[in-house]
Amino acid sequence: MTEIVTTVSEEGRKLYELLPVGLLPQISDRIVTEERPVGKYVLNLRICGGEEIRELNRRFRGLDHRTDTLSFPMDSMVQDLNRDCGHAKASSAGKQDCIIIPEIDPVENSALNQAECVSEENEILLGDIVIDINMVFEQKGSKSFIDEFTEVFIHSVLHIMGYDHTRVKDRELMDRKQHYFKNMCDMVLLSGTGN
Repeated sequence: MTEIVTTVSEEGRKLYELLPVGLLPQISDRIVTEERPVGKYVLNLRICGGEEIRELNRRFRGLDHRTDTLSFPMDSMVQDLNRDCGHAKASSAGKQDCIIIPEIDPVENSALNQAECVSEENEILLGDIVIDINMVFEQKGSKSFIDEFTEVFIHSVLHIMGYDHTRVKDRELMDRKQHYFKNMCDMVLLSGTGN
């Protein structure tokens, strides 16, 4: 089971309210349950606008521009997942839309700043995801906003779980996983159980 602790900036609140209420917990729970079926997990999600993510991108990647999402896995958890699942150790992604930054301090204003890696309820903190919801809306093209946000969120959770796309083989595996989980989410949305 996966719990999402979500904080939303004022800049991101209006678009965030367009997302189906139960969608994000269902997505993360499906991914984490399949990748790591035993245990209780917590994932921190920060929904923000362009300036906040630009500052985080500059601070942690040295890139002074916006990006749609940043993933900050708890490094020891990612190493355990990689060892248990047979994945290569997560590293910085080459693509500019999402990045894994191992061995860093948690994102400022995150619930991780006030918590241990394992909570009193034995919930394991997987990491932080930060999404610029305005950029997701801007880049959606002909897709619906919900479809684009779902794809970005799935991509970010897969990074938290240790997937990467710096090498062709890793990119192919991550693309297959992303497509698989997106199809699962589409079925949830079509069935109406995402609300």
